Amino acid sequence: MKRNNEELLGVRRLKRLVVLVLCCFMNLSCGTGGGCLDKDSIEKMLLKKIRVGDTRVKIESVLNSEGIGFSYDRFRDRYQATIRNEECDKQYKAISVYLYLDKTEKLSKLEVLETFTMP
Repeated sequence: MKRNNEELLGVRRLKRLVVLVLCCFMNLSCGTGGGCLDKDSIEKMLLKKIRVGDTRVKIESVLNSEGIGFSYDRFRDRYQATIRNEECDKQYKAISVYLYLDKTEKLSKLEVLETFTMP
């Protein structure tokens, strides 16, 4: 009988631990939406760090430091990036970022658009 009580106590502790871990996980993943970026927040963040006239080195440094994957389109003289967060939005929405360069290879225009993509 003593062994059964010890096993029962162990099972109860395990259940409590599982509930505690699940609550922590749900709090981190759902929270207040802090991990979900939208067009406005991305645009504000980029405008704080990049200005018209900035060089390619500065642009690439900011994009890399923010963890934004990008490519350079030499035919349109622009950097381009697509930011997706499937965990926050199931509608295949994405944020497209375009950073246009002038003939001296300095930023001339920043464009941030909400777009829709396929999975």
